[in-house]
Amino acid sequence: MELHDSRILTMTCAEDGIGDILFHAVTYYSEGEPGKDAQVCGWQDLRMRFTGMTVHGEIGRIGSTQTDIYDGKLSAASKDYGGFFSTQASYNSPIILSMFLSSDGDYRDLEIHAASLRIGLEGNFVSESVWG
Repeated sequence: MELHDSRILTMTCAEDGIGDILFHAVTYYSEGEPGKDAQVCGWQDLRMRFTGMTVHGEIGRIGSTQTDIYDGKLSAASKDYGGFFSTQASYNSPIILSMFLSSDGDYRDLEIHAASLRIGLEGNFVSESVWG
């Protein structure tokens, strides 16, 4: 997944810290390393499920209007994955997901802190371009 140009469709966070974010995500498929080797780029929904989730920043109108991600990064277990990471992964360590968002011209930072994270794809992949 690449955070840049992906969109947030829905986001929930319960009082007990269980939450999720559903993205319409820019995704890559490659026999080698995405971004370096031949690949197919497109769109697919992707869900991040969190435990111990806290939200820092204004959620705004996520879910009621298109929310685009202009920049972002994922850090887990003190490792910085940047804005480009696996679409199938689990982390049981301190998580920080930082994003710079826009909804109808309202720009803002949003940061998610969590104890654990599970990432998984949903729905079908829609191919947009082939590289290499």
